[in-house]
Amino acid sequence: MCMYVKGAEASTKRTYVVCDGDDDEKRCRRLTRVEKAPFFLPRRRTKKALRRLKKERTKLKMSKSSDFSSEFECEERQLLVKSTSADSVSIKMDSGASSSESASETFEELVERALVEDLSDIEDTQCLYTAGRDKQGRAVVVFIGKWFKQRQLDPDRALLYLIRTLRPIADEEYVVLYFHTRTDHRENVPSYRWIKGVYNTLDYKYKKHLKAFYVVHPTLWTKLTCWWFSTFMAPAIKSKIHNVHALEELNVVVDSKNLSIPMFVTEQDMIFNGIRYFQP
Repeated sequence: MCMYVKGAEASTKRTYVVCDGDDDEKRCRRLTRVEKAPFFLPRRRTKKALRRLKKERTKLKMSKSSDFSSEFECEERQLLVKSTSADSVSIKMDSGASSSESASETFEELVERALVEDLSDIEDTQCLYTAGRDKQGRAVVVFIGKWFKQRQLDPDRALLYLIRTLRPIADEEYVVLYFHTRTDHRENVPSYRWIKGVYNTLDYKYKKHLKAFYVVHPTLWTKLTCWWFSTFMAPAIKSKIHNVHALEELNVVVDSKNLSIPMFVTEQDMIFNGIRYFQP
């Protein structure tokens, strides 16, 4: 852009005009010769205006060349897309079908292994078992954290035992009661990797029919772990996780007398919430 003064009466009325475009280019050059007049803009401002004009010209040239090249590239891309779109779509469909088939086959193989393989050593620990129905008629699965010895058990065989336990009730709604009473984080709590692998391995119906996951006697560590897992790994089950601080709160959902809970859970609950049991 170039700024100049228009008219001879500009000494009294300084009216500045801005000229831009290719048509007024010569006129701008002619009128900038009055640069030394006392009523014209200061020289610094005129130099800045000329620099801006040069920059805008170079930008226009560059934009025109880039537009031409981009149009040419777009045409080439359209031709390539037309020629390869059908092939890419078919390849994606084939790969997606093959991946889903392989995933379903692996889970079916795990189910077959769980039914055939001998898992009596894990069953003897009594860390995972079914315990009747809750007050809404849903199946109840009990998991005792203290009896789960992660260092002594094979993670793959533990997954097989989990599949064997959940398979009879996977076609209906069920809830899980996890008792974190007197558990050791190093000995009894599985790793994030194993939990994530179990969640990703289980079939969709196992996740869909899980209606609630109750954590009995939670600690700060379990709360942070459940929040982390349900937020970043499995957000679909975030609303299904509930913390239960006393067995009396659990009686709202299920009758705790019919769960065959270990004695140490009841003793620890009486230590934490003794006033609840001995009201006058």
